[in-house]
Amino acid sequence: MRTYLAVLGFGAVGVSARYFLDLLAVQWVTVPFPVATFLINISGSFAMGWFFTQGASVGVTVGLLGGFTTFSALSMQTLLLLRDGRVGLALTYLIGSPVVGLLAAWAGTMFMRGR
Repeated sequence: MRTYLAVLGFGAVGVSARYFLDLLAVQWVTVPFPVATFLINISGSFAMGWFFTQGASVGVTVGLLGGFTTFSALSMQTLLLLRDGRVGLALTYLIGSPVVGLLAAWAGTMFMRGR
């Protein structure tokens, strides 16, 4: 129960930080590129690597960084697969996640348009 509450609490902080940075980016960035999401994904991946090597709690890694960006989990899990010598699985996961995710998003929009 304690771990669950830590993930919940840290998750709220991560989600709030992401929302705040999105709001700032909309005001400051005028290029047609999702700069906020890009920076969140990169900084979240860096933080995941740093916190992971420090032995951070599940609350911090899953809650805080998972709420901030799930891309950090993709990055860390791919790195761990590579570290373990599972190159084929790492590449499948790294390439398959965005490709299949994009197809799923497209399928979801097509499904809703057909309703």
